[in-house]
Amino acid sequence: MKFGFLTLNTTSSKGGSEKLWRELAEKAFQQGHDVVVSVYNSQMTATRNLFRNSNLKIYSRPSFTGSTLKKKITGRIHEKLFGWKHNHFFQGSEPDAYIISCGGLAELGVKRNQIQIANVTKPYVIIVQNNTENWVFDKSNLNTVSGILQRATQVFFVSYRIQEQAERQLGMTFNNASLVANPIVKAEATKLPTSDVVNAAFIGTADLRVKGLGLLIQAMSHKIWHDRKVLINVYGEGVHESEIKLLIKKFGVEGKFSIHGWVDDMDDVWAKNQALISTSFNEGLPLVIQEAMMRGRVVVATDVGGTAEIITDGVDGYLAEAASLSYVLKALERWWGDKDKWESLGEKAAQRVRAFHETIPQGTAVLEALMTTDD
Repeated sequence: MKFGFLTLNTTSSKGGSEKLWRELAEKAFQQGHDVVVSVYNSQMTATRNLFRNSNLKIYSRPSFTGSTLKKKITGRIHEKLFGWKHNHFFQGSEPDAYIISCGGLAELGVKRNQIQIANVTKPYVIIVQNNTENWVFDKSNLNTVSGILQRATQVFFVSYRIQEQAERQLGMTFNNASLVANPIVKAEATKLPTSDVVNAAFIGTADLRVKGLGLLIQAMSHKIWHDRKVLINVYGEGVHESEIKLLIKKFGVEGKFSIHGWVDDMDDVWAKNQALISTSFNEGLPLVIQEAMMRGRVVVATDVGGTAEIITDGVDGYLAEAASLSYVLKALERWWGDKDKWESLGEKAAQRVRAFHETIPQGTAVLEALMTTDD
């Protein structure tokens, strides 16, 4: 069987939302299937490196977008002139089935993506990794996006909440939806490190619009935290690295934050950190939260995406009711006041996330949905 894997994500190829489709592409190839992959031009080099040990066919396509006004205008002109050359995801014969991965549901509202999906004549599944409460599709997109999802063999969401958001945003009820688990790094829970200073990790793309690190920076400038010995270790890279450093300086919390950039050695991260803090504005179901819980670390997180589906406030972690300064401060205060419970809460967190992965469908369900259709 020939599988076509493609991502609609235009941001970093290192994001957790890319792990599932890449793992499935590798698995399908190892099972003897013919596998072709389609990514945006900006991700071509990184994708080739990731699949360098597999003989997969990798195609790239332009996004016709840009980060500046000039690039956006140029992109629109190029799309008008050359867009017809890219009305299909792949060159040559069409795959027997498609796996379409969306970093966020909003990507289905992009006209170029809609044109390419409309030209798909074979069965396809869609994976939705993220959504946001305040997203609105314009009137011309409601029926188009709904149709794309309804025609899918199956639509896989990584949390119930982002499915509920999609139903509200599109005015539809899914009859072809299922949950799916992202692949996480399995690890044993370990003892919390001890030190005079409490170390807490913040792990994620350096994007202030999504990951909300600015909220945490502002929270740490509050007077109640001035004399508390805590260090936030920030891991990740992205578009706002310099802005994050500037905010830390402006809020006068240089002593509360340490910037580490991208780090691959997660054993070392959890050997140093006693907790994970996540102040995101929107999520699907963050891998970093699940992996921290797997290690027996207490998580303080905003109640976005599916976080509340694996964390019960005060039982196996702490939830800020919303991504706002007041709620983040309250959640952090509950966490700090429960120091003597961190070990036991971490043990419960590890049990909770392991039980979750025993019940939620694993990634192979995506391939099985298409192979069943093919039969």
